[in-house]
Amino acid sequence: ADSNDRTIAGISAGGFFTLWELFSDGPTSEKTFQNYLAGSPYLAYAQGYLFTVEEELAAKITLLEADLYLSVGANEDLTMNITFDELVDRLDEHNYLGLFVEHQRLEGESHFTGFHQAITTGLEVLLNR
Repeated sequence: ADSNDRTIAGISAGGFFTLWELFSDGPTSEKTFQNYLAGSPYLAYAQGYLFTVEEELAAKITLLEADLYLSVGANEDLTMNITFDELVDRLDEHNYLGLFVEHQRLEGESHFTGFHQAITTGLEVLLNR
């Protein structure tokens, strides 16, 4: 195992935690993880708290050396898909240097069926970079 190439993965509330870890983990040199896999992250939790955390990060830094795989099931509820799109748009807008983002809407998948594809595809993307 390479201690300089750690991966954190989470689905739903675990996806929320994974993104919280990415956005609030301090300067890049102090990051515990290099790869972040967030499947169906529950971004509406706590009135969109993660959007605030990410916005605060964007105000402080431009360099965020990490690889991120995001996914959401196409058949998840409207809120999940809207907040997913909002996060993708914000990450594009903030254009962090060093941040690789791959995002995917999993066709035919719901919140309860998409986790296998999210984990399998996400690990494949992140570990083959």
